[in-house]
Amino acid sequence: MIFKKVDGVLSNEELFKQNLKNLKDGEYEIIPLKKDRTSQQNRYLWWVVYKTLADITWYDPEYIHQQLGQLFLVDYETYKNPYIRSTASLNRQEFTEYVDKVILRASEHGVHIPAAEEYNL
Repeated sequence: MIFKKVDGVLSNEELFKQNLKNLKDGEYEIIPLKKDRTSQQNRYLWWVVYKTLADITWYDPEYIHQQLGQLFLVDYETYKNPYIRSTASLNRQEFTEYVDKVILRASEHGVHIPAAEEYNL
C-alpha cells in the first residue's frame, strides 16, 4: 500500500497503523517513491546522445547503451554479485547524472554532444 505524508501529516494513518500490525516479525525499510525519469530525458539520451555516438562510431545505439551501462551503471551491492542497473530504474537525478557522465566521457574523447536545450524533444 502507498502512503503519503504532506506537511507532517500521514494520509490514511489508521490504515497505515493496521498494515504495520499485520506485518510479520522482522526488519522493514520505508523507501520514498522515486520520481521516474521523464520521457524528454529518455528521448534526449536515445535520439541525441546515443545517436551522436552511433553516427561517429558506427555502432548500434543499443550496443552503445549496453556498453555505457557496464561502464557507468554497475551497482556493487556486494562485490560478489555486482549487477548493471537499467536506465529505466533510475530516478530523474540518477538519470541526469548518468547522462552527464556519458557526455563528459565523450568530451574527453573529443566528441561534442549537443545540449538538450538545442532540441525540441
